[in-house]
Amino acid sequence: MSLMQLDLRNLPAPEPMECVIAALRQLKRGRHIEALTPMRPLPLMAMLDDWGYAYSVENLPGGQARIFIAHCEDQASLPHCDA
Repeated sequence: MSLMQLDLRNLPAPEPMECVIAALRQLKRGRHIEALTPMRPLPLMAMLDDWGYAYSVENLPGGQARIFIAHCEDQASLPHCDA
């Protein structure tokens, strides 16, 4: 699976979420996004649920997080993290 990586940890809100939403518009089947965020992306996770995307989230030190996102059909290819 191809990977689109985004390091959004140094961006102020709401820029990390806006960057992920822009990346989702380009996300093709068979690819996934790995985004490093300044905090656990709870509002984004709710949007992904509503829009039917699959994701897994890993908590990182200092309250940061790593989220992997894919089309729900590609869910099996996502790394398993605590969501």
